Amino acid sequence: MGKDSRISWTTHTYNPWIGCRKVSPGCARCYAERFVEDRMSRKFTDIVRARNSTFIAPLKWKEPAFVFTCSISDFFIEEADKWGDDAWNIIRATPHLTYQILTKRPERIAEHLPKTCFNCGHDYRYPFDEFSIGIETRVTCDDHRPWPWPNCWLGTSVEDQKNAEKRIPQLVAVPAKVHFLSCEPLLGPIYFGEIGNGLLHHIEWVICGGESGPGFRPMNPNWARSIRDQCLQDRVPFFFKQSSGLRSEMNPVL
Repeated sequence: MGKDSRISWTTHTYNPWIGCRKVSPGCARCYAERFVEDRMSRKFTDIVRARNSTFIAPLKWKEPAFVFTCSISDFFIEEADKWGDDAWNIIRATPHLTYQILTKRPERIAEHLPKTCFNCGHDYRYPFDEFSIGIETRVTCDDHRPWPWPNCWLGTSVEDQKNAEKRIPQLVAVPAKVHFLSCEPLLGPIYFGEIGNGLLHHIEWVICGGESGPGFRPMNPNWARSIRDQCLQDRVPFFFKQSSGLRSEMNPVL
C-alpha cells in the first residue's frame, strides 16, 4: 500500500484515509473491503485517517510517478472532509507526481476542491458551476494557478449504463487536467452515445476490466469490445486491465 503498486494502470498507491461505504452494484464484492477487513483486521465502514507516516508518504517519493489516490477508500467520501485540506497540501507539495483520483461520488467533487493557488499556496475563493470558474483572488504570485491543478486527474467508476448516465455528466462538469473512467468491474454494456451529447468526447482515458476473486460476476467480453470500439471511434485512449476470473490479475483477452 504505497510505492510499486500491483495495479497495472498506475505506479504507486496513496491512502491518506482508510475505509468506505458501498453506494452502487460495483461495490458489492469490493476488493478494498476484503483487503481492509482481512489484512488490516478492521471494519471497512469505519473511516479513519491513516497514520502520519502513510499520510505524508508521497513527500518521500522523489521520482515522477502516477499515484492512484485512495485505492482502499474514496477521496470524496463525507467522513474524510475534515482531512481533505491536509491531503491537498501533500498533493500540491509534490508537483512531480500525477495523482489519479477515482471516485464513486463525483457529485461531491466541485464543493471539495482545493481553494489554494497551486504555485504559492495562498487561499482564494471562487463560485463554481458547470460552465465556468470565476476567481475572486487574494493571491499575488506572478503565476497564479487555481483549479484545475496540473498534477491531478479526476475519474469516476461506471460499472453499468445507469451509473454511467449518472456519474459522467457530474465528472465532466468539473475542470481537470485529465478526466478518466474506470469501467470496472464491468457489469453490463455501456453506450456512451446515449449519455447527453455523447460525453465520451469529454473523457481523456478509459480503463475497463472484469471482476476478479471468489464469487466474481462474469463479464461478457463483448461489453469490453464495445467500449474499446467506442473509444477508437472517438480517439480516446483505452486500457483493458483484465478479464473476469478467479485470479487478482487476469490476462487481457480482447
